Amino acid sequence: MAKKKKILIIEDNPRIYDEFFTSLKQKYDISVSNSLESAYRMLGIYHFDLTIIDVMLKPINPSVNYYRAGFEFYFSHIKLKYPLMRVIFWSSLMEDTINIFFMEKGGVPPNVHIVSKNLYPNEFKYFVDSIISSK
Repeated sequence: MAKKKKILIIEDNPRIYDEFFTSLKQKYDISVSNSLESAYRMLGIYHFDLTIIDVMLKPINPSVNYYRAGFEFYFSHIKLKYPLMRVIFWSSLMEDTINIFFMEKGGVPPNVHIVSKNLYPNEFKYFVDSIISSK
C-alpha cells in the first residue's frame, strides 16, 4: 500500500474543516493548524507534500495586516525554507487581490496555486488532487 501524501492545512475557521477537508482525509494524511504559530512548528517537524493556506489569519508579527498574514507567512517562512513545496492559497478574497500581493513580490511562483473558497467541496477536492498529482 502506497504511503498517503501529507497535507498541512492552515485555516482558523472550524466550520471550514468539516465542510471542505473531511473528504480529503480518505485519500491524504491531513494535519490542521488553526494558527500560523502552530503551522511554523509543524513545518519544522514534519514533511508535507502540500500546504493549503488561508490568506486571512491572525499574524505572528503584529505589524502584519490580517488580510496579508498567510501571504506574508509564505514569503517569510515557507518560500525561504521549503522553496519547492506545493502551496495552495485559499481565500474568500478575490483572486485578483491575491495576484496583486504576489505581483508586489515578483509574481506567482510555479508551485503556488490560488483558489477561491467559493468552490464546492467536491470541486476543491478535485483541485487538490490535480495539484498533488502534478510533477
